[in-house]
Amino acid sequence: MNTISNRFFKPIILIVLLLIPLLCFSNNSGAIEVFGFRIEFLFFGLILISIALFEKKTFLISILGLIGIISFKLIFDSNFNLIEHIFGNENFINQLINKHLRQGEWSTILNLTGLLLGFGILAKVFQQSKIPEILPDYLPNDWKGPFVLLLFISVLSAFLDNIAA
Repeated sequence: MNTISNRFFKPIILIVLLLIPLLCFSNNSGAIEVFGFRIEFLFFGLILISIALFEKKTFLISILGLIGIISFKLIFDSNFNLIEHIFGNENFINQLINKHLRQGEWSTILNLTGLLLGFGILAKVFQQSKIPEILPDYLPNDWKGPFVLLLFISVLSAFLDNIAA
């Protein structure tokens, strides 16, 4: 019993000492915080953990998380305006014409949507090319196989990164 309590006592004390500064953050924005972290970020972390645990339901978890966070912001944050957050204050036509006038999250959301669709199409083409079935025949059977595959993916990702940029 004594060794178990000693073994767990030091890590618990270390965690408590590391969390004490989080309790000292001041909250000037009026947003709800837990240990100095805004609650939206904690919700986002819970969504990511849920996606990792329930990988068969990723789309449903993502949509429910998005609805939950937006609902939370609309109910509890009086300064939050969804339309202004997405499109900004500037006229949308002016934002389309002049890149320097762009505000809001719409351009980032549009870019991420294009990237996700592009990589989804690329993954489907890769899967239909039968390379995943052929590739193990050319890889070494020992520890060098995963290493060679990692090098292969590294070279491919350099090209894909340039395409995405």
